[in-house]
Amino acid sequence: MRASLAIPLVFLVALGALAAGCSSLPESLPLVGDERPYELSFSGNERITRRELQRAASFDLAHYESSGFERAHIDDAAFELELHYKKLGFPEARVEYEVDQGGQRPRVRFKIHEGPRATIASIQIEGNDSPGFDDESLITFFEGPRSGLLGRGDLYYVADRARSAAQQIERTYVDSGWLEARVERPTVVFNEARDRVDVRFAVEEGRPYTLGQVSLDWGDRPRALEQELLTLVQRRQGGGRTRFAPRLPFVLRGELLGVLAGAAYPDASIGVQTERNDEAAKVDITYTIQLGPEVTLSEVSFEGEISTNAAFLRSRVLVGEGDAYDSGRLRDSVARLYATGLFRRVGTELIRADDEPDDAPSATRALVFRLVETPSIELFVEPGYGSYEQLRLTLGGRERNLFGSGRSLRAESTLAILAQRVEIDLTDPWFLGSSLISDFTVSADRRELPSFTSVERGVGFFLTKEWTRHLTTSVGYQYRRSKAQDVKVVDQEVRSALDSLDISAVRATQRVDYRNNFFVPTAGSYAELTLEVGDKAIASDLGFLRGLTTLATYRSLGPKSVVAAAFRLGAIAPTGNDTSIPLQERFFNGGENAVRSYREGELGPRDVNGNPIGGEAFSTISLELRRDLVGRLQGALFADVGNVSPEWQNALDFNSLESGLGIGLRYVLPVGPIRLDLAANPSPEAHEDELVLHLSVGMAF
Repeated sequence: MRASLAIPLVFLVALGALAAGCSSLPESLPLVGDERPYELSFSGNERITRRELQRAASFDLAHYESSGFERAHIDDAAFELELHYKKLGFPEARVEYEVDQGGQRPRVRFKIHEGPRATIASIQIEGNDSPGFDDESLITFFEGPRSGLLGRGDLYYVADRARSAAQQIERTYVDSGWLEARVERPTVVFNEARDRVDVRFAVEEGRPYTLGQVSLDWGDRPRALEQELLTLVQRRQGGGRTRFAPRLPFVLRGELLGVLAGAAYPDASIGVQTERNDEAAKVDITYTIQLGPEVTLSEVSFEGEISTNAAFLRSRVLVGEGDAYDSGRLRDSVARLYATGLFRRVGTELIRADDEPDDAPSATRALVFRLVETPSIELFVEPGYGSYEQLRLTLGGRERNLFGSGRSLRAESTLAILAQRVEIDLTDPWFLGSSLISDFTVSADRRELPSFTSVERGVGFFLTKEWTRHLTTSVGYQYRRSKAQDVKVVDQEVRSALDSLDISAVRATQRVDYRNNFFVPTAGSYAELTLEVGDKAIASDLGFLRGLTTLATYRSLGPKSVVAAAFRLGAIAPTGNDTSIPLQERFFNGGENAVRSYREGELGPRDVNGNPIGGEAFSTISLELRRDLVGRLQGALFADVGNVSPEWQNALDFNSLESGLGIGLRYVLPVGPIRLDLAANPSPEAHEDELVLHLSVGMAF
């Protein structure tokens, strides 16, 4: 192995030496492969490479060549080079040039006078006395390139950026209601070496202006509609305390138009006129309203090359024939159609009748939804890898609009060396026309564990209610045939319950999910609680009560670091006449998503031959620090603690805790990271590994 690395290492060292040597070559030498019809050279550019300078002046150099070597383009190129230097913090940079067109090839020489590169020593802002305009808030307008390692030092001084910051500060004041605010051009003081700059800004805030009288000029109007608009205006005025901003009249006009469109007046138009009262520091607004006709829908139809049946489409929209036009209900209807996931585009059009008079007080119009469907059939192949299952391949397909009904049918098969699974799932996002999501699932699962092989066949039916975007509840029933094969365990109590079992159970799950990303969360929290009950009264061979809970939280430690913590707890208790839990229904711990200093299922109680026998309860606590390194690559430090309790009564005792400490690398993809974790066991037993390496896809939690 060492010999095979020798040649690449020697090559890299030689390449580095060559690069170092080339950096000392005269900048006037042409680059390899420089085949332009004129000679180009630079001198004096100690801080900026020739390649970067060529890129900065590339536009003008290209025109110099294409124009037949007109000198004016070289003058423009010199100006662009000076500008480039100043943008990088060289305020005194000058670029001179010579053009010699006497030989066979014209010669262009740029002579650079870089001058010192200046950083900002201090930024002083004076006169910003009002709340919300403190120094810390205003200094953010100066962000730009910085000095130091990884760009974490002082800001480089760029004159244009300083002037732009002054303009942005003034604009921020005006947009916040300080209409008289003025910010002077910055005053700049250099040190003797001309490489440090003190920047001073003087702010004249003036007075904050408030929203004055808001008048509605619209002649005869419906009384109820007038009251709704006046209520909106009064709320906006806030008792005379609303700060006036230049955009406010147009924001309020949009809100007024929204009220009118929601009250069956889609053709309404509103003119805006403002009057500034400097003495009272107020701005009055007058709105001139033209209502147009009151519109009723004569029909609602759907057009486009669509396979979705009309009955389903009508169930998703909230408007129908004979309804008064309501922009809010129409907007919600469009959102509901998009929410099906079946349409790439949803447009609407109100079609005016040919014989509708221009000045009619009322009208009937047809509403057309113009739809463009997305492809409903999806096939997927997903290769993967897990440290325990090893190579994994998932094949499947989904029909997302079964028979045009909006229902989804998914079939998926996962094949791995130590695990196989087949699942067919029929989902109705609007079960019986309600807001409930139904899932009917048929599955078969086989998984080899260290001390036995688990085999399950089952069917299930579940209903899910999404109360909000963050809160969901699922309830349902599952029947499965559960069996342990190839059992290595010799413990008599465990073996006494190894027969094939028919499990019939009712399950309920509550989820609260505030994570900002499902696959790679960097903020938020997640909580899940599942309760499952099996009983002979519902034809279950095993009576039991099972509970599982997961709590996780994610906190940002700056733009590149995240600390994540998770707690998982599970317990299963036999009920009725049953006194023990069979091997295939017990909890096991350890693995790539649990305590990572153990291999899959190897943490916890064992029989006399060292085979894991699981337990009736388990717990895991994980803490992980993740940090972005380069590009999509992340590094991680983690600690895991967990156990397996033989008896469910000891679930909260947290006895026999085992731990793991480790480091990891993640290569982040849109569907989750490829994860490599190396975990150490601080106090391994004779049958346990000191180090365990896991390669998998997806976060541990």
